[in-house]
Amino acid sequence: MSRSSTTAGTAPQAGKTTQSAPASSHSQMSIPQDKVALRAYQKWVQKGCKHGCDAQDWLEAEAELKAEMAKANSGQVRK
Repeated sequence: MSRSSTTAGTAPQAGKTTQSAPASSHSQMSIPQDKVALRAYQKWVQKGCKHGCDAQDWLEAEAELKAEMAKANSGQVRK
């Protein structure tokens, strides 16, 4: 519980909240947080390490990874 209180308002917390939403898809739950964190970090660096956009970077990273997973899964089904 102390981890949640120390990370309140940070990007990982936002991603965690999104993953536990009851209306979320199964592909969303299967994305490891470390992969989302790495992608969000890369986005932050590409933007010049601009502070204040951590939640946006996290959500964009998560959406990109979900789209990539969906594309990869649809390609497997067609084969």
